[in-house]
Amino acid sequence: MTPMERRGFWTNRITQLVNESAENHLHDLDGRAWGEPLIGIAAGDDLLFMTYKQVIGDVHWTPAEAMSIAYPDVAFDPRNLRVICWILPQTIETVLEQRQQDKLPGKKSVVSKTDPSCIL
Repeated sequence: MTPMERRGFWTNRITQLVNESAENHLHDLDGRAWGEPLIGIAAGDDLLFMTYKQVIGDVHWTPAEAMSIAYPDVAFDPRNLRVICWILPQTIETVLEQRQQDKLPGKKSVVSKTDPSCIL
């Protein structure tokens, strides 16, 4: 599988998980909790990870450090690692409802703020 095919596979799989999850709902309100996920894939040796470490401190791990902690007996080359980042945005319906509010958040906005890890 080429890098582009792998990227497409993971993007499609995450999108499918979100769209088909029974947890992607607004409970007693009509509609989905989240819209189409925004997905990015970063190289494990991206300099941004070292910048995070410099700015935040040693409590922030680079991808290679995180893998070495999880698998201490394996050597990891950062060039061979990838980090999948995904965001679950609110639906356009929730955004439009929220724009009409002037003091408190809209009902859909409140209900959609749940832990998205339930869909994994």
